[in-house]
Order: sequence, then C-alpha cells, then structure tokens
Amino acid sequence: MPLSTQQKYLIGGIAALVVIIGAFFLFKPKTPNDVATPSASTPTLPVTTTTAELVVSWAPLEGPFAAKVTIVEFLDFQCPGCGGYHPVLKQMREEFKGRIKFVARHFPLVEIHENALGAAIASVCAQRQNKFFEYADVLFANQDYLRRNDLEKYAEELGLDTGAFNTCLDDKTAQEQVARDRQAGEAIGVKFTPSIFINGTLMEELVPPEELRNIINRELRK
Repeated sequence: MPLSTQQKYLIGGIAALVVIIGAFFLFKPKTPNDVATPSASTPTLPVTTTTAELVVSWAPLEGPFAAKVTIVEFLDFQCPGCGGYHPVLKQMREEFKGRIKFVARHFPLVEIHENALGAAIASVCAQRQNKFFEYADVLFANQDYLRRNDLEKYAEELGLDTGAFNTCLDDKTAQEQVARDRQAGEAIGVKFTPSIFINGTLMEELVPPEELRNIINRELRK
C-alpha cells in the first residue's frame, strides 16, 4: 500500500535524525585522554605506586637523584595531549630546578600513532649522546613530522653524531628499552598519555601551571 505524505515525512525525519546523531559521534572532538584506547583487559590504574617502581636505571633523568619531589611522565611523542602539556612540565622543571627530579618513561601508543615508536627509539638514541631532553623538545614541537628522515634531520640539527645516531635507530637494544617502559607502564595500569606521577601518585587530570606549582610546593613542604 503506498505511503501517505505524512508517513513519508515521518520516515524522512527519522532518517535525518539518525544521520545527525551518527555525524556527531563520528566527528566529536577528542579530549587528551581519547588519544589512548585501552582494552577491556587493561588493569585499573592505581592511585599510587612506589617511586622505586617508576625510577629505573635506563630512564632519562633530569635533576638531583635525591630530590624530595619526583615527577615521572609516561609519554608518547605523537600524542597531542603530551605535546600540549609539555611546555607546562618544562616550565616546572625550570622553576624548581635543583629541587625536583623529572623522569621520562616511554609509552608509545603504536595502535593509533604510527610514528610514535620510531620517535621513542630516536629519543633513546639521542639519550645515548646525552641529548634526550633537547631532542624531546624538538619532537614535541614537530609532532606532525616524525618519520625517519625527520628524526635523522633533527639529530643533525642538534649536532649529534649522525652516524652513531642513524645506526642506533636500527639497534635492537634501543627498541628493547622502549618496550621495557611500555611493559612496565602496562604492569602498573597506565592506559593513556600523558600519565604523570608525582611522588608515586597519579595526576588524574592535567592541571594548569599554578595548580601544578601548588602540588609540587606541598610535596616539598612535607
């Protein structure tokens, strides 16, 4: 039986609504935590862990080892949230220089960031030439350009030994260092980047500089 004009309008309206709802979910802006896609089997992130678990011998470290405050970041060089928060962490490292230590741990989200692993390995190669933090600054400033030729170019611009650096990019031990960090992060329940621990306590959200400064000062007064 042919549809009436009213029925046709009703069906058309429902179809349009479905399209609008679908478009909303497809193009919904991502929040920093959306850059990670944890699986259902990922353990719940603990509120705290021990600093000893987080500070390992192979990780890049800036500041006095015996500092009263330890900040550990699990990072991904292609993660927009990490890139956006990097200037805040760098500001705190400069403001509290000599009073805190900062430790970088790798957590490349290879499932969604195709260049994250290569960038992490490249930073290990820069670390071997005592240039991790300088190289990290360059990577975060160029998150859309992290292919191999870009990584090699940044090393040259920083004055690294390019022969040793380029060889290191294919070094299995450099890859294993990144893998150890990722596995360690998963073991304590890290699901997203950046995951930032202050004296073993996870920051559940990225706070503005003034609030982060207050947190650090409270830890220093303890």
